[in-house]
Amino acid sequence: VMAVSNPWYSAQKTLGTILSSESGDKTADYEWDESVAYAIVMTESGGNPKAVNKTDYHKEGNCWGSYGLFQLACFRGTEEELLNPIINRQIAYELWQKEGWSPWSVWQTGEYLKFLK
Repeated sequence: VMAVSNPWYSAQKTLGTILSSESGDKTADYEWDESVAYAIVMTESGGNPKAVNKTDYHKEGNCWGSYGLFQLACFRGTEEELLNPIINRQIAYELWQKEGWSPWSVWQTGEYLKFLK
């Protein structure tokens, strides 16, 4: 019997590490609910740190595109920064500290609930 690796489990484990304060990043104490952060990420990007949606127009920044795990708006950083999962998480966390989950439309619609553990 050959063991088959489970890529979904591996992705969940990696994503859990990225979203938690246990990631080795000591620059912040992540006080958000990790299960909600996970659900937001899975709804926004499917957990793909390289996810790009060039069809989103952001009037605030007068630019097109949402990037990375949290699908952050183009005016929140460079494409390279926003596609880096650690930087994307940091920017998302800082946004959450200021505004809660309301900047994410999936929070407003409740769509994230399907991934809530």
